[in-house]
Amino acid sequence: MRHTRHTSSRSVRLKMLMPDKLPKTQAALSSAASKLSAFACVRSSLSSKNSREEVRALLGDRGEIVSHPIVHVGSDRVTLEGIECDAYFAVDRVSADPGVGFLSSLLLSYCEMFDDFEKNCTSLAISDLRYLYGLIPRIFSFSGIDDEFYTPITLPRSQITADQVIPNVRWEIGHHAFFTTIQALSFSLSCLLHAIEEDRLSDINSALELATSLVLGSSAVMKYASAFSASEYSEIVRPTMPDGFSGIYNFDHRYLVGLFGRLRGVVPILVVRSSDMYSQFLTAVGAMYEAHAGVCSRFGGGTLPSLRMKAQGTSTVQTSVELLDKFRIKRLALLK
Repeated sequence: MRHTRHTSSRSVRLKMLMPDKLPKTQAALSSAASKLSAFACVRSSLSSKNSREEVRALLGDRGEIVSHPIVHVGSDRVTLEGIECDAYFAVDRVSADPGVGFLSSLLLSYCEMFDDFEKNCTSLAISDLRYLYGLIPRIFSFSGIDDEFYTPITLPRSQITADQVIPNVRWEIGHHAFFTTIQALSFSLSCLLHAIEEDRLSDINSALELATSLVLGSSAVMKYASAFSASEYSEIVRPTMPDGFSGIYNFDHRYLVGLFGRLRGVVPILVVRSSDMYSQFLTAVGAMYEAHAGVCSRFGGGTLPSLRMKAQGTSTVQTSVELLDKFRIKRLALLK
């Protein structure tokens, strides 16, 4: 028997491209980045409530961005798991201009997260906050936009109290930002592969630098998404998940793992051309999976089986943390 998906007072659904429709090169994103950076609300790095409201008006359902819902074709396990994950986290897949569609979902998801920072506070470390507020300017800069973006000097930081956070709402907001950050990481790795094909060392280094920042940013987003108590997770969040559910099988993560596999073929080039930067990237990827495992452990995953393992009813049951560690080892093996 499946649980009913959680409901809340929020009516926010996030529109996202399928990951294979993302832009693949800096040039493919530059036109959209140039178009959007012309608006002061975007150049503000979403640092104020007013700027975020303006971004929503620009990019939301009644804004200028044209998108169309897509219909998934296929009933294979991979497609069905991706559809289930999107349904649970209130994600709608759409077709749109690749650059504008990608940047729109990124900006809108970060608007949600930054609103929550200000309204409900966050206990994230200053270093994590700096990564999150700096990611959008980094992506625009990488796309060739020279306009100066504002980065807030005073960052919101406060200890969370029990009455400030609605766990399932933060879980959803955090995963929206996590999925779009993973899409940004996929974009940066596609650019890296393209730069390697073209043998452009400066572009290889800039793509690696962006990718490392996005990996670190995704770790920070996951910490934010899970910033509530273990009891709230077990009593409020976990019961809303369908039997056998696992967010690790969503479309964007699967696509990212595919890119990891493609990187494996060029590791010798990266080791020779950008050894130190690639080493930093590998360290960040390992830390990303460890951060995910840390969240899982805090919510009881060190002793409890994953929902997927539990639903399968196998005699040998791995805990959620053991399963994530297995994934970490496999993913890092693809990159070495």
